[in-house]
Amino acid sequence: DSRNKQSPMSQSVNEANERKKKREQEILRVNNIIKTLKTHCFACDDKTCCGLNCVMVPTTSKKNPQPSVRQQHWCKLCFGKTDSRNNFHTSNDSRASQYPLCKVATITNQSKMCKHCCMLLDESIEERGKKDDHNKGHGNCVYKLRIRRILLHRTLRTTDCGQASKQLLQQVSNNQKLWYETMATNVRLIESSKGQK
Repeated sequence: DSRNKQSPMSQSVNEANERKKKREQEILRVNNIIKTLKTHCFACDDKTCCGLNCVMVPTTSKKNPQPSVRQQHWCKLCFGKTDSRNNFHTSNDSRASQYPLCKVATITNQSKMCKHCCMLLDESIEERGKKDDHNKGHGNCVYKLRIRRILLHRTLRTTDCGQASKQLLQQVSNNQKLWYETMATNVRLIESSKGQK
């Protein structure tokens, strides 16, 4: 029946409208999750987790062969491991003369994103908070490292001194659409992994 068939033009319009509606739903969902990040980590639902705690898994060292969680074996910039000679790096600029600096620390143009918590600072995002909320140093923003934890979900626990995390953060830092898409995708991945536990 020709009445039930859509023209290619109207089909394209309908598909575009569906994509727009889906994107708006994802933005709303991400914004609602961001509101909760002031009180707890989305990945583990723990109020005491800053976003990095649930990433850290037990590691060993020559001096301490017994596996245990050692905060010094984890980078708070890239959420990667720093537990061996091959991947050791620092997030501290003042120690960069002694040790390789995390690649994330070398990102220069993050003007639209808080370099501490990774929140986009675009005025259209109500949840961004005030500028004062973001000038307190790494991990001390109102969101701690919880947004960073979601954004870096697919680069967690790497041993590349922050290279993969740097590439991702450079891509999303000045691109609101990609930032939201990455957040939405990683929220789904985190929820899926929660369901498997």
